[in-house]
Amino acid sequence: MKKSAGFTLLELLIAATILGIMVVFAATSYQNSMAETRLAAARGRLDVLAAAVQRFQFDYGINPPPGQLLDVEGLGRCKDNENLFNCGFLENGGWSDSYVRFYVCDNAETGKCFSREDVTVPATVTNPFACVQTIPTAKWPKRFQDYTYCTSATASGSN
Repeated sequence: MKKSAGFTLLELLIAATILGIMVVFAATSYQNSMAETRLAAARGRLDVLAAAVQRFQFDYGINPPPGQLLDVEGLGRCKDNENLFNCGFLENGGWSDSYVRFYVCDNAETGKCFSREDVTVPATVTNPFACVQTIPTAKWPKRFQDYTYCTSATASGSN
């Protein structure tokens, strides 16, 4: 009997199917690890933001204006407690991100961080200083599509 020197079509199809399944798992794992890395970096920047809010409160005795912390123009003198950049509490760089938004909270007044009613502060965080929220239009894995992480003087948490 003569020995075959190659692979059969069935063997090649099985190998290609196994490789395809492995690629799907690897791509999903890579996407999740990239999302977790982006969120870890955002939480680190959020800690810096929360510390700046706390310093602002100690210096002025009031909260900085609540709202989104993006698209701030230039550095200048602290005028009418405009924002954390102009008052010198934060460097004006590295806060613009196409994946997440940073928010300053109005914790003394309402205990909420957002003017939008559809986003809530996690129940584990009371009187938040700042929050970070994923941008739904960015390419996030499904479990991170509506992710909010807030920090206060006593706790941090996500929903």
